Amino acid sequence: MKRKHIAIVALIIGIGVGVSSISVYNKFKAFSNSIEDDIVEEVKVAECTIPTEEISALDRARILAEGELLSKNSTYEQLVSEEGYSNSSSIYAVENLDIDWKQNALIKADLFNSTLDLSKEEIYNRLISSTEKFTAEEAQYAIDNIE
Repeated sequence: MKRKHIAIVALIIGIGVGVSSISVYNKFKAFSNSIEDDIVEEVKVAECTIPTEEISALDRARILAEGELLSKNSTYEQLVSEEGYSNSSSIYAVENLDIDWKQNALIKADLFNSTLDLSKEEIYNRLISSTEKFTAEEAQYAIDNIE
């Protein structure tokens, strides 16, 4: 868009200083086509950058992490072992998922707190367990902010 503005200004200046209108128009047309070619090429590159399996894994990871309040590690493991995604697609998914893992730990801790008769220490231990797999930092955040 910025290039087109510059080209239009060049066209106006060219006409103003007596340059042939046809010559300026032809240069503008060539410049405009070049911009369109660049845009088409950028779109093609963007479309081909992320493999389909990684996009699919990312979508599935979002559903798992948000729906089941999973940790990053649990999401990864479920993608690989139960959903059948490759290691690389699963890593891509959890690394590019826009999820606040601490918030997932906090919600899970609040859930444990409201449904089970557990101490904060027991909730912490459950969060970092081999079942839940939250990090120590995420679990501590949850315990510090539990209601």
